[in-house]
Amino acid sequence: MNWAGIIAVCIASAGGIGGIVVAVIRLSSDIIANRLSQKYQLILNKELEEHSCNSLKSAN
Repeated sequence: MNWAGIIAVCIASAGGIGGIVVAVIRLSSDIIANRLSQKYQLILNKELEEHSCNSLKSAN
């Protein structure tokens, strides 16, 4: 078990509200991670497209 799991267990054992707080934090961190992943994927796709277009122009 990692440190985050240990901390989560300690908070959850402190009471029901602790479990709710842990669940909200975990859910929000997943949402933030997904949005960042989508953002960087879009940036990488744009850069790849620009690179592909430049390669095709230089080949002609």
